[in-house]
Amino acid sequence: MSRTYYVQNTMFMNERSDAAPSGEREQTILVVEDEPAVRECVASSLKRAGYEVLTACDGIEGSVMLARNLERIDLLLTDISMPGMDGAELAMFARKLRGDLKVVFASGSISLMEQDPAVLVPGAVILNKPFTMQELQVTALRMIGPPCSVQNPSVGIEARSH
Repeated sequence: MSRTYYVQNTMFMNERSDAAPSGEREQTILVVEDEPAVRECVASSLKRAGYEVLTACDGIEGSVMLARNLERIDLLLTDISMPGMDGAELAMFARKLRGDLKVVFASGSISLMEQDPAVLVPGAVILNKPFTMQELQVTALRMIGPPCSVQNPSVGIEARSH
């Protein structure tokens, strides 16, 4: 079954008083997860690593957040199995809006899907649940680079060659 989602085109000004030094803007990650505890844990870990984080509780809310913050979002991190618009549909919608948007699928049920979502969204990465907060932070680092500033250097992320 094919679904069509419409998001109202919204114009807005995004003025931030907490802009990163030297004119660079913070990297922003949109976390879309229907489980509140998981969403808050993921968002908290990414914030501690120094990223700016937006959250949405499902694909529909995520699509609205994307449309409103399209140029600001550097990475979409989405659960796959969600009611309504699932993560794969959200990622395909996001790529129609902005073809270069980085995507990470987080799911524990990839093997149950008919088609690998990373095939539907070229360049997407799959982060299998359960994952550690270090795995989450390293994935963000690999996808969009280090944050412009680190709020808590003791919790910072480190890249290592394997």
